[in-house]
Amino acid sequence: MAAIDKSIYEKFIIESADKSKTVDISSGVISFTYFENIFSPYLTARVIVTNTGGSVRGDDGKLQSIYNGLPLRGGERVVIKVAGNSRVNRGLDFSKRPSDYFYVASVTNVIINEGTETFTLNLVSREAITN
Repeated sequence: MAAIDKSIYEKFIIESADKSKTVDISSGVISFTYFENIFSPYLTARVIVTNTGGSVRGDDGKLQSIYNGLPLRGGERVVIKVAGNSRVNRGLDFSKRPSDYFYVASVTNVIINEGTETFTLNLVSREAITN
């Protein structure tokens, strides 16, 4: 595979802020952009997600959207592992230790239409929250 080939998301799991619910969004990730800046003490990432249908069981037992079912408001933990798609592009693994996990800083561009939802997750590493 070439470096321009699509990425394979092995893990893309969101855990609710109260840690009671988890959902794997790997099949709904449209775009994942990861940023490192030598002038910043933390990492950032942006994920665009689309989802069709109920993915999270609500307190009433019914399936709900990811946005409303978790709910996504900020502070949720995100575990990410992206497989490498070539010898040069070895992938990213933010799933080994809790200190590697990302956290939802904000949710933007939320669009919910009949059975479909699309949203952008703005993520930060743990250092952004603890500083």
